[in-house]
Amino acid sequence: MKVSFVFRILLPGLFLCLLSQTIKSQPLSEQLGAIKTNFVISTSNGDLPVVSQSIVKRAYHDYKHDEEMGMDGQSSYGYGYGMQSLHFEFVTDSDVSEVYRDMKKTRIKYYEVKLLDENEKVLSVQKYYDREVKKGINKEGFFAWSVSLHSVPLLLLDMTEKISITRIRTYK
Repeated sequence: MKVSFVFRILLPGLFLCLLSQTIKSQPLSEQLGAIKTNFVISTSNGDLPVVSQSIVKRAYHDYKHDEEMGMDGQSSYGYGYGMQSLHFEFVTDSDVSEVYRDMKKTRIKYYEVKLLDENEKVLSVQKYYDREVKKGINKEGFFAWSVSLHSVPLLLLDMTEKISITRIRTYK
């Protein structure tokens, strides 16, 4: 009777208790499927001190609709799309640097993201408009970034050791 009680009640209860502690100790980003990374993050004036970094799959959507009065008295249209892409997200305690360029060379503001291998050979250079890079700042001075990797081949990410990100602006 005692052995039956131990196997039926105590062991499953102990297992559930240990399992719940393991699940709770996992960070939210990992629970949502993020993969921790260990890239060196740099900007034009040196390496950035990284607090945390990971790659996560995110969803994105956009839509537009309008109602117009056509010849038939009522017309409307609409479209929308949704997609998933990988995003490289990281938190640093300092901001990326800004580089100013002549307006003859560029009239747009963008972020330049370079993927570099272990020998600092450039594997890829991507340009992202401001709206494609999400940035957040908190009171303690942490900068959180999320950069879409939708146009970066995964095999290049496997070869990447360092990621350089610079904000490109026109002259003030």
